[in-house]
Amino acid sequence: MKRLAALVVAVGLVLGAIQLRRAFSDDGGSGGRNGDKPPARRAGLICDSTLEAACGRLDGVDITLERAGVTADRLAAGKPLGADGWVVAEPWVGIASFGLPERQELDATKAAAWSGVSAVVTKGSPAADCRDWACLAAAGVPTAHDSADTTGGLAGIGALAGGRVERVDFSNTELDDDLDFNQWLSRVESSANLANRAAPVIELIQTAGGFQIALGLEVDAHSLNDKVTAITPKDGPIIGIVLAGDTDVIPLDELADALVAQGWQRRLRGTAFNPGALATLRGRVEDANR
Repeated sequence: MKRLAALVVAVGLVLGAIQLRRAFSDDGGSGGRNGDKPPARRAGLICDSTLEAACGRLDGVDITLERAGVTADRLAAGKPLGADGWVVAEPWVGIASFGLPERQELDATKAAAWSGVSAVVTKGSPAADCRDWACLAAAGVPTAHDSADTTGGLAGIGALAGGRVERVDFSNTELDDDLDFNQWLSRVESSANLANRAAPVIELIQTAGGFQIALGLEVDAHSLNDKVTAITPKDGPIIGIVLAGDTDVIPLDELADALVAQGWQRRLRGTAFNPGALATLRGRVEDANR
């Protein structure tokens, strides 16, 4: 009888253990088939701070805002991007490639949207009748632009420099062949260094005295008052926004829709800047402001 009782107890313990294991598995413990899956990793994007409003509309993505020039310099110095992708104006991707051999290679870029480059001019200024960048470059009036570390700032001074050498997609050769270029640039920069100002220059020109031209992107030249007018030459350069790096982190159409909602034009068209020449121009702007 003792042996039979012991056998019954042993069988009971085994059956109890089996039931306990099943219950533990059904409750999601230790990797059961119905257990909770670990949360999927969210994609990370570095976003050009110019594009804060558009990037803020993207769902399911961790966004880090950073000046385009800061990101480009980090990549050129051989440091990692620190994210899956980079939403930025296309010239900055080229500028980032001019660096150390061990710099990070961005796998691909896909175009999302574009904007023209504009000059906002005070009415009554000698530049108010200009219709091309050559006229604006020759106007010789106080001119403002944001820091050359920003997309709008570099695009604005790039467009003006293109007007000076009479070539939209100018190269380093055109800059070098103009023996007076650095003197001209110094005169522009004597009034243009607004790197520490909080508001974009297109907004500042309407309230701050002294400037007659503010350089920037067409997408930002809106809600202007009756004291200024926006000039966007038809044959001027354009700035294209791209997704660089892992181009599958977000749907491209979602990015394009977010940009269009902020006033950008879908996809690309027109003449883009030469990124190598813009990199050189950026360095000359920095030298002129020292």
